[in-house]
Amino acid sequence: MKEHPPSEAPCSDLQRRVLDASGDFMCRLVAEIRSRRQERRLTQAELATALQQCGIQASQGYLSLIEAGQRTDPSIRLVIALSIVLDISLDSLLRPQDSESDEIVSEVEASYSSSGDI
Repeated sequence: MKEHPPSEAPCSDLQRRVLDASGDFMCRLVAEIRSRRQERRLTQAELATALQQCGIQASQGYLSLIEAGQRTDPSIRLVIALSIVLDISLDSLLRPQDSESDEIVSEVEASYSSSGDI
């Protein structure tokens, strides 16, 4: 069997499903940020200022990249601050809306418990 370097290793089905779920999270986050910001008639610059009041340094340009889906790595602190400022439920962002999510969580928990990491 051919050995793959770590960066080229094929994804397992579980890894692929986790990647899909994180992509779904970003899609929900982008849609909610844009929708809530526009509902509140805030510009991206005004949202950046509101975030600064929460101690989060996020420029208008960075928020624009997130809304455009070009940045997919916001910190958890930024996500929490956005949820507070824009009144977005974290649960609605984090929990996929299908039953497959429970299956993924169970598989991840099983793999960690069998390895002794939890």
